[in-house]
Amino acid sequence: MGQYGITVDANGNRVLPPTNLSSLPPALRTLVQGVTRAGQQSLDQIRQAADHADGLLADSLTKSSEKLPTQGEDGKGDDKPPPRWTDKNLYPHDPTADDVNQDSIGDCYLDSTMGAIANANPQWIKDRIHYDPASGNFDVTLWDGKQWRHIPVTQDDIDTNIAHHGASWLDNGRPDAPLWPTVLENAYAKLKAPDRSLGDALDNGIGKGGYPQDAMEALTGNRGTVINPQNVWLTRDHLDQQIAQALANHQPVTIGSTPDGSPIHNSHAYMVEKITGTGSDAQVTLRNPWNSDNENPIVTVRLGDLIGSGIPGINGHHPTNVVNIGALG
Repeated sequence: MGQYGITVDANGNRVLPPTNLSSLPPALRTLVQGVTRAGQQSLDQIRQAADHADGLLADSLTKSSEKLPTQGEDGKGDDKPPPRWTDKNLYPHDPTADDVNQDSIGDCYLDSTMGAIANANPQWIKDRIHYDPASGNFDVTLWDGKQWRHIPVTQDDIDTNIAHHGASWLDNGRPDAPLWPTVLENAYAKLKAPDRSLGDALDNGIGKGGYPQDAMEALTGNRGTVINPQNVWLTRDHLDQQIAQALANHQPVTIGSTPDGSPIHNSHAYMVEKITGTGSDAQVTLRNPWNSDNENPIVTVRLGDLIGSGIPGINGHHPTNVVNIGALG
């Protein structure tokens, strides 16, 4: 009883209450008040009450030590950690082609298209992606061939893309790199390979190659103008003028190479960034989506060397087989 400040006089026949009754547990306080007034309660009863108070106090301490829930912004309990990736990670600056780094997934046709659109109209990229702070998901709007579809990209999806060395610099030692290429690449993989896991869709779905015009359609709602440079000798298309006019109008332009791709990488897609001069001697500046630190992604090539010569399928040299000019509007 001593822990409650209750003592017994020297003769052992009188209970002396504590100087501060408020320090006692409620049940014991009531009992002691009654006992000390009446002077009739036995020490055994006091001890019994004290033991009971001990139990009440121990139970109270146990409950009070239980962890309180973390409070969310709405005042409700929420143990969910904050999302790692948010809208603040999307665009440290306006989107540009330099934000795209193809790395290990074989979707140059998509990456070059994303970069070309970013150069032509950065706002078009921004309009494709919206972040939902409530769910932590990114909502991406892509054209499925019939209508615009909203495709969710989750926090786990982003981590999966980085683990598979996707289209951003985030897996290349640049933790502050723009997130938007990762988000768009994930959404495109989900659009084109909905029945696969995301990792499989990246590696064995969209990563097995494709066509720039398909990527252009998903991102812009139309396939753009598709020109085969191998046929310009027959069609008399002025490819130099078409490319120059498109770039002046802020339209995205890509070019794809054949298995006989020299002087550029074979079976690969590039962004067209600039053209100077006219005719076959025009100089075309290309950006390789393999935007590595070990190789300059920018290459300038004579247009005539990109077109090649001879009759397709019969003779000659034909490094490229598609120029895709997109339309944003």
